[in-house]
Amino acid sequence: MAYSSDIRVKELIKEAYRKANCKNLKIRWFGESHDDQMNWEDGGLTIQIDGVKSGSCDVGFYFEESCVINGKKINKKPVLLIEGTEGLEMGNTGSAQHARYSHALGPCRFGIIGVLLQAYEAKSGAKTRWDIFEGALIETKKSINGSYLVMDIYDEDLLVDFLKTIDKKNESETNLFIDKIITIMRSQYQKVVSRKRKEWVKDFPIKDFSTKIYLFNLKAFTTSGGRNGHTILGTSLNEKAIFDDKYAILFFRLNQADVNYLKNLKNNKEVNQMFNTKGLIVLNIDDLDFKNKEIEKELNDFKDVYPTDGKNAFKGDYLVNGVAYKGVKRYRLDLTKRLFNALKNKEITIKKKKLDQIGKEIN
Repeated sequence: MAYSSDIRVKELIKEAYRKANCKNLKIRWFGESHDDQMNWEDGGLTIQIDGVKSGSCDVGFYFEESCVINGKKINKKPVLLIEGTEGLEMGNTGSAQHARYSHALGPCRFGIIGVLLQAYEAKSGAKTRWDIFEGALIETKKSINGSYLVMDIYDEDLLVDFLKTIDKKNESETNLFIDKIITIMRSQYQKVVSRKRKEWVKDFPIKDFSTKIYLFNLKAFTTSGGRNGHTILGTSLNEKAIFDDKYAILFFRLNQADVNYLKNLKNNKEVNQMFNTKGLIVLNIDDLDFKNKEIEKELNDFKDVYPTDGKNAFKGDYLVNGVAYKGVKRYRLDLTKRLFNALKNKEITIKKKKLDQIGKEIN
């Protein structure tokens, strides 16, 4: 029987739990991922903080102790939630690694242990991104009681020993083991660290803020193959922690109607979290004034183009203003550079109404 990646990861975690032979620590997992979506207090694997859901995890562990979560008294106190992925082995070597970053962050911010379980080094030689390690270390330091740990999916012995330690219900021993994992994380981080980031638009939309440009349209968030919400949220939370707490993202191919549609979608936790993350400013094309009318027209013409739509496929020629680009992706890269320069040169500015709204939000 062939297993999906999600099932393989869950089976791996379950096997580690069996080997740990725990007496106190109980496990929660589901065969169907839609069951993960429920809040922990309702029997699921999702953490909700201040009304905002984090990404669901694959497997959770708890003690049969009384606790109150979001006003609901339950007798299954969460201790550890694990989000596992084989993404690195499947070729997710760039920013796509950020797609699962927010899932393990929720438990950490809630005050328990969140683990991102993935290969440190894939068989291809690709390694876990340095910024995932750094973001996790920063979030652990910021959290009062929580920890964000990045563990190697191939180091089963470490996971087994960690579960055995937690099972003892000895806080000092658990904290010492967490320190051991953090030491491993720091060592792995030092081997891959680069601290490189793409250039951002500085002092936009207001002074001291940095803005990242995205050219995804509505289809990228709503088609079966589009998981851009996961990646954008993970990247935003990660880079906001590492580089600059004053952070904005600008969607040039979404208008306010698109944003309203996304906000009203059910079961779209990542998009909901993106729009409700404190200190994260989200902008769309309707928030902007264009002095450069030519680039505004280009954006309007390009708004609904998607890379898999017939002639607009990645490898097909894409003609814009008499220039032939080798596919939509190539054109999008060129357009991004020109939009970046237009923002720097104030050919595109923020509308006063939006500026006033931002001022109220951050004050």
